[in-house]
Amino acid sequence: MRILFYVKSIADAHLAHALAHLIRSRLGKVQFSAVVYRSSSEGHYLREEAGDLFSRVLSESETYDLAAQNGRHPEPDTLTRLEEKYGIPTLWQYVTHDRWLSMQRSGYLFKQGSKYSRDQLLVHIQSRFQAVERLFDDFQPDVVVYAGRDVGPSSALVVSNVAVARGIPLLVPLYVKIASYFTLANTIFSEAPHVKQRYEALRSGQVESSNRERAVEFLNEFRRGGVLPYFLRQKEEAPPSAPSPGPLRKRASGFKAFAGRVRRYYRKSQAGDPLYTSWFKRRYDKVIMAVRQARMSQADYFSFPAEGEKYVFFPLHLEPELSLLLYAPFFTHQFAIIQNVAQSLPHNTCLYVKDHPRALGRRSAQYYREVTAIPNVRLMAPTVKGQDLIRGAEGVITITGTAGLEAILFGKPVITFGNVFYNFLDELVMHVHAYNEVPGLIRQFETFIGDESIVVDFLTAILDESINVDIQRLAGRLVSGPAERKQNDPELLQYADYLIQKIEALCHPTPVNVG
Repeated sequence: MRILFYVKSIADAHLAHALAHLIRSRLGKVQFSAVVYRSSSEGHYLREEAGDLFSRVLSESETYDLAAQNGRHPEPDTLTRLEEKYGIPTLWQYVTHDRWLSMQRSGYLFKQGSKYSRDQLLVHIQSRFQAVERLFDDFQPDVVVYAGRDVGPSSALVVSNVAVARGIPLLVPLYVKIASYFTLANTIFSEAPHVKQRYEALRSGQVESSNRERAVEFLNEFRRGGVLPYFLRQKEEAPPSAPSPGPLRKRASGFKAFAGRVRRYYRKSQAGDPLYTSWFKRRYDKVIMAVRQARMSQADYFSFPAEGEKYVFFPLHLEPELSLLLYAPFFTHQFAIIQNVAQSLPHNTCLYVKDHPRALGRRSAQYYREVTAIPNVRLMAPTVKGQDLIRGAEGVITITGTAGLEAILFGKPVITFGNVFYNFLDELVMHVHAYNEVPGLIRQFETFIGDESIVVDFLTAILDESINVDIQRLAGRLVSGPAERKQNDPELLQYADYLIQKIEALCHPTPVNVG
């Protein structure tokens, strides 16, 4: 058996390494390969620390070098072949999905508009496909596994579509945004066909589930504020603290850690990795963000909900993130969406807009002023809780955000613009295909009647098809934890069991008895 991992970050590289050990120990002779993001980070780790397991590692950084070697002019015949085979529906979505190609981004801040010419962008996409196709031809994987919770940029989409075109199954972690639950999907898009299938079976009465009572408890607890999405999860219980080291040992340990960081930064800078952002640039961006946040406390463009005012709630997405670039490639400009939604509202209804908590400081004051200059729009202060806005709203409009899921759980109607795994709930969720559909969909908020049984069946289907493992926190532990603890981590073992069951089901399906 051959397994190809897609690895987005250094933490995911440690996770992929640990999973590869467990998979080989349980399934026997298994070969591994990987497509990684940066050559200087996760690529270096898998080559140097996990070279005994991973026979070939292709990095996104290498595709930049290949693009440089291929020159400034793409090959028309090659692009035609690629677009016919992998277009979704064209090749430009691969540019949109890649924030390093489609935006001027370095560190934490970004500007719209590419620094590359049209031909240079096409050469990048051509080079990326050619490199991934060669890897697939050489390695011939039986299954592609995305190691971490974050699908990641650019090559993640290329790997996915090359695999799909060749009939190679995918296993992709998808957070369902209830506590720390996640499921393994068969696509990198925010879709969960098996959850939908389970939901339909529950609705039709074909199956029953022991998780139904638990789903009711989850729903009630969520409405009391007890069950949070993964990014607001409750803090993990801290492990017992070790005795405090003496002052000399503490200083020596701190110096050793600092020296290690310096060595890593130096190696990355010397490697010339085009996807490496210097420590100084990230610190500079942090300062800019801190200054912007400080100024917000005295800003005049923020508002608070007005007593008795009818409103529709639109939460802004963090940018640049795959929730827009991958799940909604034709609706990436949020300002345009705000403009169109605002003019689609009834005369007695306002649009309340609130920024993503992690985006504070990333957008300029000018952006906020332009939002508030749109008639019928009020920009909510950062201190206003999103869930409180959802509770009081006539409905929620989101591109692909978690606020849509929260609105469902609160019994509110939802309009989405992009691909998101809860879109199949047609009784609760309306989907936009064009801006001129928005006014008619908003009018349906007035006659909307929620159905509690739909929400409970939806939650039950999620619980039936998911496991309670926080992959992000698990991967973080594997980076810094001692070696002996890594292989015995309870969440790692649970994740590995779940993953191995899925791999075996895909590669060795149980024959159907038709007799």
